[in-house]
Amino acid sequence: MKTKIVVLISVILMTAFVQQSYSQDGKKKKTETTRISASMHCQACADNITTNLMLERGIKSVNADPVSKIVEVVYLPQKTNPEKIAENIRQLGYSASVIVE
Repeated sequence: MKTKIVVLISVILMTAFVQQSYSQDGKKKKTETTRISASMHCQACADNITTNLMLERGIKSVNADPVSKIVEVVYLPQKTNPEKIAENIRQLGYSASVIVE
């Protein structure tokens, strides 16, 4: 239980500090945001999705809400895309589809 709390706190701190990414020359890299509908049922599901997506290349922040069943992801479009992110969620065992706005 303590390990899960430590991991959750670490993820929260990472997302708080990693809002924008900077390239080596100091210019901001452009991020985009996508929303994905996922079949989470509880906070543990949301934490699992958040923790695993934060390990993926190009993901800058993740906010998974089990009540609305929406995962909001800020990402670098040159490193990943919404369909790849949804596929990562599906590989965790949840259904996932990109919300087109």
